[in-house]
Amino acid sequence: MRSLVKKFLDSQISRRDFVKGVAALGVSLSSAKALLGSISDSSAYAAEGVEAQVSREVTGNGSDLLMESLIDADVKYIFHGCGGGTNRFFDSIVTRPKLKNFLATNEGQCVAMAEGYHIASGELGVVIIPKPGLGNAIGSIHNALADMSSLLIITARESNE
Repeated sequence: MRSLVKKFLDSQISRRDFVKGVAALGVSLSSAKALLGSISDSSAYAAEGVEAQVSREVTGNGSDLLMESLIDADVKYIFHGCGGGTNRFFDSIVTRPKLKNFLATNEGQCVAMAEGYHIASGELGVVIIPKPGLGNAIGSIHNALADMSSLLIITARESNE
């Protein structure tokens, strides 16, 4: 993938050859075209001398990094199930007022709430559930898949070490 991008940016291959090469790697045609558009936009900024912000520094643990990534993706609401084994997520969420946390009493309810949010707003529904709660959530996950709802389901279990 990197070599294809480099060849495209160095004008060694055409747009058509870039899309063909990325499609050969298993990327769908629409995704390849979107990728091409974002590469073209960023190369246009570079040509104009505009420095695009590609990264920023975040300190903290992995949960802090995840929450900052969600903020960068304009996520406003997180739907949380039960909370057992995901304490670090709670610690990271409460220190970021941009994120609003909704705690459900059951993981299935949590996924249904996130799907309802997506249906009502058209925005990504983000769910954090502990790994043991996946069994409780599977029915609601199936419903969200059947409805083609946009959900990001994050599952985790803290180590005992």
